[in-house]
Amino acid sequence: MLILGGIICIASAFIGICIKKIYRYKMLFCIDTESFIEYIIREIQSSKTPFIKIVEDYILNNKNDLSNGLKMYIDMSKSGVITSEKISKLSWKTADKKDEIIVKNLLSSVGKYDSKTQIESIRKSLDLCRKRLDLQTKKYNKEGVMAFNLSVLIGLVVLIIFA
Repeated sequence: MLILGGIICIASAFIGICIKKIYRYKMLFCIDTESFIEYIIREIQSSKTPFIKIVEDYILNNKNDLSNGLKMYIDMSKSGVITSEKISKLSWKTADKKDEIIVKNLLSSVGKYDSKTQIESIRKSLDLCRKRLDLQTKKYNKEGVMAFNLSVLIGLVVLIIFA
């Protein structure tokens, strides 16, 4: 019975680790999105780099889930006109739906305004992203860590019951 209790304890802890990891990946997606938007603003303001070139450079320098979705965006741009409908089909494994919307809105709004209005629009996306990052960080620190701690505690209780 003690072995069964130990197995259940380890399985419970593993489940907690997986839940915590999900929250962590959502937080990391927001961090990556924030750095991407900041990179866009720097490049547009300093060197007037074309947006597709900015995205390609970001993908070359970063290997994360955001980059994987941006690769699909680059492929779309090479195949022809990028429409909002095509952009709405982009998806990321680790992103929350609201975080995806921020990135999709950013990608679909690029090139629709003059440079001053474009930078203001991108800054609004950055503000939204920072708010989402704060929320995801709080969720990770509260719910993700709590899920891990509770799963370990439940596993230990089961172990004690079987002992």
